Amino acid sequence: MPRFVSVAVPVPFLDLLTYRVPDDMALPLRGARLVVPLGRRVVTGIAVGPAEVPGDRAIKNIVAVLDADAFLPPAVVELALWVAGYYACGAGDALAAAMPPVRAAKMVRTVSLTAQGHEPDLKLTPRQREAIGLLLGAPAAASQSMSSSD
Repeated sequence: MPRFVSVAVPVPFLDLLTYRVPDDMALPLRGARLVVPLGRRVVTGIAVGPAEVPGDRAIKNIVAVLDADAFLPPAVVELALWVAGYYACGAGDALAAAMPPVRAAKMVRTVSLTAQGHEPDLKLTPRQREAIGLLLGAPAAASQSMSSSD
């Protein structure tokens, strides 16, 4: 018997969407993050609860369940759904506002140091040059693990 779940996706003014839970996947808990297809892209949504699907509509499958437990407490999901109804916004918008802040992903550049130094054509800030100078002056310290005393 097919299983379905209502999912809130972070798209302005979009209501809850219904997705099929594949047989090899556990039914996600309310508040768990899910990866779902949306048009030509794949987005992360929040499981709101089980859904009933009338008729033989074509329903897409969940791609993945990111959380075994609820990422957002069910009470927060309930509050966000109330906010969405009261303020006439999408459920995904309200749930996105309730999500814990996440630091924006940023690109990290790594440089390997050798006994000869670093690549001379790198564009480095003065602080980066200072850090490299310190590391070159103490190569044994750079390979040792350090622990903090918290």
